[in-house]
Parts: sequence; C-alpha cells; structure tokens
Amino acid sequence: MAKGLKKATQAVPTPSLNVLEIDNFKDGNLTRSPRWTPFGSVKAMVEANDQSDEPAYLGRYSLHLSGKGVGHYVGGLSVYLPMDLSIYTGLQLTIYSRSKQSGRLRIELYDDDNGNCMIEPNPYYRGYTLFDDRFVAEIPVNWRGWQTVTIPFFQFFDNNPRVGDDKWNPIQQQGSCGLVQLQLILNTIKKGGDASIRIDSIRMVQGQLAPSSWVKGANTEVLDAPYSEKLDGQQ
Repeated sequence: MAKGLKKATQAVPTPSLNVLEIDNFKDGNLTRSPRWTPFGSVKAMVEANDQSDEPAYLGRYSLHLSGKGVGHYVGGLSVYLPMDLSIYTGLQLTIYSRSKQSGRLRIELYDDDNGNCMIEPNPYYRGYTLFDDRFVAEIPVNWRGWQTVTIPFFQFFDNNPRVGDDKWNPIQQQGSCGLVQLQLILNTIKKGGDASIRIDSIRMVQGQLAPSSWVKGANTEVLDAPYSEKLDGQQ
C-alpha cells in the first residue's frame, strides 16, 4: 500500500461519501459501545465540545488524547471491532489540533488472517502479532483548529511483512472476522515533548477516494518509540 492524502478545505465530511460511524463519543464514555482500552502513558478523556469558537457541526463530546513522550511515544487506545470492510474504502477522522506541533497520530488496523477472531501477540516481540496483518498510516497533526482527515485504505502500509498473508482483505469469509482491531497511537513531534489532540468522530467511509498528502507512508521516518500496544489476547 502507498502514501498520500489531499488536504481538506473544511472539517465537514464529504457529502458524496457514505459513512459508518465507529464512535463519535456522544455518550461521554470510553468503556461502552464500543469499549476502548488505553495503553502506555496516554491520558484519554471524553470532554465536552463547549468552546465558543468550535464549529456547529461537531458533536456534543470529543476524545482528548494527551501526554508526554518517552522518546516520541506517548501511548494510545485500542478497540475490538470485528467487522467486514469489503464495501468500505477508507477511514475518516475529525481531529482538532491546537498548534502545528500537536503531535502525530498513528492508526493501526489488524485483519484476521487465521480465522479465529482474535489477535495472538508475539511472545518475543511485544506489540507484534503471530498470524495477523497490521496495516498502518500516520498523520502529522500539524495544523490549527478542526480538520476532517480521510485516509483511503490503499494508503495504509503493511507494517509486519511475512506475518499473515500480507494482503489487505478484512472480509468476513472462511471463518475470518475481517477487521479485528483498531488502534490509535499518539506520538510527539520532539523527543520527550508533549502531544495533545482531540478527535470528534471516527468513521468508515464508502466511495471513491483520492490520495491524501497528510499521510506518512512506509518509507518515511521510523520513530524510535517502543511498541506497547494493547493487543487482543494480551493480559
């Protein structure tokens, strides 16, 4: 998979795209519908969108991720999402950045390649899997205000080659649960620095998508952050 992403001119989702809401945090809760699990040292809070300068199209609440980096790494959230993505073409997030140094958001998608609807963590390499693919995209959150970022699935790259079948095929067939897990990982711009972003909504989108210049691909800088993801199956 490749890289790219066209910068949005506004934060409102494109009307021509069909969307499936994964979470808009309107219930003010991270532990139900769906249940998010934090890991690392990230501070994850659902906060009211009650600032006077916030756009009217935002929901009532948004997710606030913040923290200080160990190296670049802060931590993140994972959510178990067994779903068939065969009709969907990308992922869309509405993100708030307070400055051009707010941080980097790494998005990880795990598809089920051995047909058991779970992820088996690698016992020797923490954060890696034994049988399932991990596809990754990274957004440098380097603007001010709210923006909607739409990432086509073809821009996610295979982050664990030779594990799984190395194909983006999150389809519920032959015992596979399709997409098993989604993770959001917050990194800092500078080592030991601070990062802070807000996410108003997360959606799967259906429709024709153009590449996006926001996304960092497989051949860009590799951060020296330790992997400590909360994979399904880890205790």
